[in-house]
Amino acid sequence: MNEHNQLGDPRWQDDPNYQAILRKLDTRYGTCTEIVSFGESEFYFTKVTHPHETDLEIDDNGEMLWQPYWAEDWQSSRAICWLLMQYPIRGTTVLDLGCGLGLTGAVAAERLASVCLADNAKPALEFAKINCWNWMANCTFKLVDWKQTDNDLGRFDWIVGAEIIYDQQDWPHLSRFWRRHLNPGGTILLCDPFRRTGRQFRDWVISENWHARFQDAQIPGFPKPINVIELQLSESPAA
Repeated sequence: MNEHNQLGDPRWQDDPNYQAILRKLDTRYGTCTEIVSFGESEFYFTKVTHPHETDLEIDDNGEMLWQPYWAEDWQSSRAICWLLMQYPIRGTTVLDLGCGLGLTGAVAAERLASVCLADNAKPALEFAKINCWNWMANCTFKLVDWKQTDNDLGRFDWIVGAEIIYDQQDWPHLSRFWRRHLNPGGTILLCDPFRRTGRQFRDWVISENWHARFQDAQIPGFPKPINVIELQLSESPAA
């Protein structure tokens, strides 16, 4: 596999298993596919055509199965893609937490990392499979709720997440989850579009004994800077 992919041999799209998943997703959600570029690499990216029209999915008891946010093509996700093109992830293990449509995981897999794409929304994992099909040998897919600790994910060198810190109630669950699944010396990489909660997250995460680095990153083609957060476990309690 070449590290810098130029879409490769498109015959993988003729795979009947790929076509079956794509037809199911297109029938249920309506899909479109574009070619996106990060550095020298290009990717077929299949997504929901009208994500704001995605219906809530309800179980037999009237409870929402998952939030509809998985269907969005988040700017923060594309920002992480750009960053992963610069970071030394080849040969490492990467957890794409809240993977959504799977573009970030596809970029990590194309860069020859071993990637686990995880989400609590089943349709997100189906889209992630489609978007990672060309690098399936480097990928696994897991249905994961970060509020639960009884899973067999193991540990990772990198845990990446776009748009996963918007809800303050999730922060304690995320911190516990990260501690359980981050390798010693590993890095959490998050992106957020400067939401108010993102600013509040700064003080909170430092108080939780994480070593934090924050930067305003100007991503090529993006109209505004993006909030990039890198976390590592502190060796001593925070003051």
